[in-house]
Amino acid sequence: MAYTSVATDNFNRASLGANWSQQNVANAGNIQINASIRAHGQYNAQPTDQHATAVWAGSGSFNDDQYSLATLLTIDDLGTANRVGVTTRASGSAGTRTHYEAYVINNGVGNKTTHICRWVNGTRTALANTTVAWAANDTLRLVSIGTGHKVYRNDAEITALAVTDSNITTGKPGISSTAGNYLDNWDGGNITSGGGPLLGGPVRPRLTEGRLVA
Repeated sequence: MAYTSVATDNFNRASLGANWSQQNVANAGNIQINASIRAHGQYNAQPTDQHATAVWAGSGSFNDDQYSLATLLTIDDLGTANRVGVTTRASGSAGTRTHYEAYVINNGVGNKTTHICRWVNGTRTALANTTVAWAANDTLRLVSIGTGHKVYRNDAEITALAVTDSNITTGKPGISSTAGNYLDNWDGGNITSGGGPLLGGPVRPRLTEGRLVA
């Protein structure tokens, strides 16, 4: 198995733009560009566990077996509801928002709890969580292959988060965040047969305004 990058974004511009579709969850705001160099959510998370998400809407075709990867620039202890993460098989908006999601959240005691969950038509279901010692500039990757879903920190699998779930079968990769929790250098693509081992990172093309450049 191998990664094949389909779309990338360095967020080096003033606004998120047409390559992304905001999922517009009530009270959660949108994903925004901060300081023309990074992305984050518009608001702090709401008590209902809502937070901003966006799905890739630009060029490129995604298989059902796909990954979403981002560099986590900051994971601020702004409150126990604040988080930053990535999504796979995303579609819909507001009450139809659907995707798998892996995210890192402040647990209130100086450590970070990493979660994997699913959202189907706006309803969240927790699948697994564990405490992981994340640091600034670590990479977070969510991989969905068939009914299997895995989470990686810096290309090392977090085995406690490996789950099986068949509720979502298709969609596109994306990102999630609350205010002040920044992500950068997003990469979404397909998982295909052949090539290098699955544990290897994807080849990153050069980025210009969220588009691939040869």
